[in-house]
Amino acid sequence: MSLEKAEIFLKHGVDNNDFSNVLEVLCSVCRAKVLILSGEMTKALLREGPVSRPFDDISYLGMHIESLDDDIVPAMVSLLRGMPNLKTLYIKSDPSLFIHKPEACGFNKEFWKSQNLAFIGQLKEATMELSNGNNELELARYMLEDAKNLKEMVFTLFTPAINSYSSGK
Repeated sequence: MSLEKAEIFLKHGVDNNDFSNVLEVLCSVCRAKVLILSGEMTKALLREGPVSRPFDDISYLGMHIESLDDDIVPAMVSLLRGMPNLKTLYIKSDPSLFIHKPEACGFNKEFWKSQNLAFIGQLKEATMELSNGNNELELARYMLEDAKNLKEMVFTLFTPAINSYSSGK
């Protein structure tokens, strides 16, 4: 019997040194079919360097992040490189944490294309609930144009004006 689902969330404000073995923890669940990570986990992976371990069994990746800013994209790419059989990608940012970050615009569609991500040919579903910057739009454009087996894509972009209006402010 193997692990079906692993959820790994790190909390804000925790000392960075407390998670020096993040890659080891991630590798311990590499046989899971479903992997759900927090943005803090992804950033901790970035601090440890490229993820070289393949995650061939993972078919669903969920990421809960503040935003797809320029700091998190390299870690995300490193992780996605090791998931050639990924069929479902779910990325959710928390619009309540919206802070204007102008650095969320450095990775265009050509960047994503140049990464030669093997999962793109397998991807069938993508859901992106995001709140900031052009990186989200560029990733969505890349998936729409290059994911030949993509059957469904849901893209929700929250903006401060919409959030203020819908919350009655």
